[in-house]
Amino acid sequence: MCARYSAWGVRSPLSAAPAKARRREGRANRGGTANFALCQIHIWQGLLFLPLPQQTEVKLMTIYDELKARGLIAQVTDEEEIKEVINNGKATFYIGFDCTADSLTAGHFMALTLMKRLQQAGNRPIALIGGGTTMIGDPSGRTDMRKMLTKEDIDHNAECFKRQMERFIEFGEGKALMLNNADWLLDLNYIELLREVGPCFSVNNMLRAECYKQRMEKGLSFLEFNYMIMQSYDFYHLFQNYGCNMEFGGDDQWSNMLGGTELIRRKLGKDAYAMTITLLTDSQGKKMGKTAGNASGLTPTRRARSSSTSTGATSATRMCSSASVC
Repeated sequence: MCARYSAWGVRSPLSAAPAKARRREGRANRGGTANFALCQIHIWQGLLFLPLPQQTEVKLMTIYDELKARGLIAQVTDEEEIKEVINNGKATFYIGFDCTADSLTAGHFMALTLMKRLQQAGNRPIALIGGGTTMIGDPSGRTDMRKMLTKEDIDHNAECFKRQMERFIEFGEGKALMLNNADWLLDLNYIELLREVGPCFSVNNMLRAECYKQRMEKGLSFLEFNYMIMQSYDFYHLFQNYGCNMEFGGDDQWSNMLGGTELIRRKLGKDAYAMTITLLTDSQGKKMGKTAGNASGLTPTRRARSSSTSTGATSATRMCSSASVC
């Protein structure tokens, strides 16, 4: 634009000034214009070449990653499939609780915490009370046969379990289920059961299972030998009738859980999954439980008074003290 005219074509006041003054002012204006233009160039250079702010992508931790990071996962049957199922809230899973005492323990508390966390992630839990399997007795982790309880004792313990579980898990329509395997196991016909599921179990494989190995020297009763079949049948029954596609449990249950996935595969030709969680141990590295005499119950009368209780177990005991109901 000519220095003597404004943008609107009006004669600039500069033209009315004396010639020398106009020349001096013009040179000053030209210097100012040049400086302003130079500043603009530097500004645009800065905008074009300065590094842009880095877009930091925040990756949310999935429920499976969280469980793994916390060190809870011990073994899984198919990690990628299990990730897909539980991360997307597609799991209907169960954990079994045999009624061998009138109170749940700190070890059970670990399982209840897992159930609660998975329920919050959109999965559906089934708390399975072992009213039927308790009548046989799980040989896992034991050096001798369990004491056989009366049906009355088992029923009483089951009621105590139910009241304690309701403090942790949301049960009801569209929420968690609470079932008792006595409802189907006690009515089984022995011959019919053998014909239905017997061909799916290899005695050779069963004897190699970790839960039976440690009993071979001192003796394993035929009663206890059937426990794996009963637990496997539970998974088979829940899969068919409740759409249960996963089983969770302590790491000492791995062999029994594999029996269930294999039974479903062989009988129904479908996939089911299993995942074990790490066991709660004392300061000696031994599993905390009634068998070892170091179990920490969820009721005041069942709190362990063992001097060998680990820090983790003590913490778990404090956290679950509110479950004292039975």
